[in-house]
Amino acid sequence: MILHHLALSVVCLEESQKFYDAVLMPLGYELVEQNEAILVYDKDNECEFLLYKSDPKRSGDAHQIYQPGFHHIALKASSAEQVDAIYKSIVRLFGKNHIINAPKNYPEYHGSRYYAAFVLDPSNLKIDIMYQEKS
Repeated sequence: MILHHLALSVVCLEESQKFYDAVLMPLGYELVEQNEAILVYDKDNECEFLLYKSDPKRSGDAHQIYQPGFHHIALKASSAEQVDAIYKSIVRLFGKNHIINAPKNYPEYHGSRYYAAFVLDPSNLKIDIMYQEKS
């Protein structure tokens, strides 16, 4: 099975666009559709990344790991340097309050070659920007 698209509901499309432009565009995605209710990013017609404007009446607590629901998305970078560059863009645009963990190696995740930064988007969704060297 191949993932066709990923859809997220976000609090503010404008803030989310700044964040996801900084994260997705270096990974090869383009913003292909935009209006007051949705942003659609696409990479080579492989997998769409959709952001819907959420209904504020439906917001709740962020999900925790092992509870049903969303925990995080991992986006694969082409190098550790690209992870670092995306991390720096997020810090520059949003400050350190959007950082969970700065880039580093995580040997406990998928072996010793897992390099990642964990960040929060403007809707408080956890995003893992990662690179894994092939062994």
